[in-house]
Amino acid sequence: MDVVLAMTLMHGYCLHGEVGKALDLFDKAVGDGVVPTNVTYGVLIQGCGAEGMTDKAYELCRQMRERGLLMSSSNFNLVIDGLLKDKRWEDAISLFEEMVDTGVLNIFTYNPLIRWLSLHHKFREALKLWDRMMEAGVKPSIVTYHSLLLGYCQKGCMDEAVKLYSLMLEKGFTPNAVIYTTMMKGYINMKAFDKACVLLDEMRQYGVSCNDYTYNILINGLCMVGGVREVDEMLNRFISEGFVPTAMTYNSFINGFVKAGMMDSAFTMYQQMCEKGIPPAQ
Repeated sequence: MDVVLAMTLMHGYCLHGEVGKALDLFDKAVGDGVVPTNVTYGVLIQGCGAEGMTDKAYELCRQMRERGLLMSSSNFNLVIDGLLKDKRWEDAISLFEEMVDTGVLNIFTYNPLIRWLSLHHKFREALKLWDRMMEAGVKPSIVTYHSLLLGYCQKGCMDEAVKLYSLMLEKGFTPNAVIYTTMMKGYINMKAFDKACVLLDEMRQYGVSCNDYTYNILINGLCMVGGVREVDEMLNRFISEGFVPTAMTYNSFINGFVKAGMMDSAFTMYQQMCEKGIPPAQ
């Protein structure tokens, strides 16, 4: 079988989501004596990744290693991402260790691994991987910082989060709405609404615009700490900035009113929600 023709057909099958046919053709081509190249494997790995076929992508990666072929950074990162999504940490880290000395590891390799460790509250391992990343000459991005911050904030480790946040500023990174909102939610979960408001002021000072999630997090936080009467003023201020209340906004209000024993206000808010055509369970 002509290798160029086989490659063209495999690529076409993958583009149209018919990865199974591409894999069958690959097996036939190899059986006919065609020697697969990095490009051949790359096309199939990308196709498997797009279809969520992590097992097959991982198998192809292993075949490449056995044949002495070096995969590209993008394809390698694709396999790592798939393994982590399938909760196969052992396979992901094993593959990572095999590829450390190949030169294909980059920030897009480290980010998902550090994020996975952080979200599973394995901070010691995440920091060790961070150190290895720095030693390899790979500099963290704002995504890397956010991955670790997210884990700290979810766990309630706000002292560690603040230290990392300060380090991020020292390194010249400008926090975005995602960073600020993550920190605010961490403080709100710890019932430290005043510290969340300090971050909101800082956010505005630096000209960073709030997104809908930021607004909702703050409204929900104020309701959580019993500031239902003050939250109306906050909502009006947010609306003047262009915020459009969502189901999450109304649910926060309703829950806050119910907790405060203000059932008439809760019902009024529910009626407003229905009048605007917003499903309560959205």
